[in-house]
Amino acid sequence: RLVIHATAGYRGSVASRAATGADLIPTDVDSATVEIADRRIALTNLRKIYFPQLGLTKVDLLRYYASVSGVLLPHVSDRPMVMKRYPHGVTGEFFYMKRPPSPRPEWIRTCRIEHRSGNVIDFPVVEDLASLLWLVNLGCIDLNPWYSLCDDPDRPLYIHFDLDPTPNTPFAVVREAALIVRDVLRGLGMKPLAKTSGSKGVHVYV
Repeated sequence: RLVIHATAGYRGSVASRAATGADLIPTDVDSATVEIADRRIALTNLRKIYFPQLGLTKVDLLRYYASVSGVLLPHVSDRPMVMKRYPHGVTGEFFYMKRPPSPRPEWIRTCRIEHRSGNVIDFPVVEDLASLLWLVNLGCIDLNPWYSLCDDPDRPLYIHFDLDPTPNTPFAVVREAALIVRDVLRGLGMKPLAKTSGSKGVHVYV
């Protein structure tokens, strides 16, 4: 077991991300405790294969997220996070969690939201590098934040159009549909952005 100390990290400001690099996370151990500022994160099963076709492990995923945290965190900060957990990697079964598991670090912030049913759920919030690594260590390969902020959950700040091909539909048709959606949104004075969905289609955001 290895303890790594970092004297600085992302704490809510793009300007304060001096030590958010992948070098904080060791690659030659099965588990490690990483300390960022005053927060300790236990990282486990680091050598577990997460992407079999590429031979990439859990530590590769953690180091990737650490390396892009300065760009990523402003887009997920202050948003309730739904955890989509892949305990056996990207090819294994996954499941969703809304409430953070217990026990959890006392510094993990939560966002309390009451649903129409009256059910109250405390969602975890990713607000810095430590909480990001904690979440990814749970097996969250992709991140699923709400489109709204914690203080106004009924007002999403963006929407996306999810364009997936039906069986036997070529990807060229998806691309054509994305271009049509783009042109319509631009005609309404909006500025859409497109990205691959991570599966088989295209998302158009506005």
